[in-house]
Amino acid sequence: MESFNKKLHRLIVTIYEVCYNLLTEKIIVVGAVIMREIEWETLSRDEKQKQLYLKQKELLDTFLEHHTISQEQYDKSLSDLTEKMSMQSVLSEIQE
Repeated sequence: MESFNKKLHRLIVTIYEVCYNLLTEKIIVVGAVIMREIEWETLSRDEKQKQLYLKQKELLDTFLEHHTISQEQYDKSLSDLTEKMSMQSVLSEIQE
């Protein structure tokens, strides 16, 4: 039968490992966010515009996939978005 001290020691080690893993994951996430911000700042205005367009299109795709909007609404929204952002060439490129 394990002594109380051994059980307590095992519990402390487990808590330490969990905290260490959580902290490590948090550091990795924060590092990734910082890297994305640095990458974003290095993009040209046109590249930023393209990335914004692609994110908006991805959101529309998700809405359609989850039946939040109809195909007709999707087509209209995508058309308007593409026209207003002047991204016809980007849309053609990703549809190929």
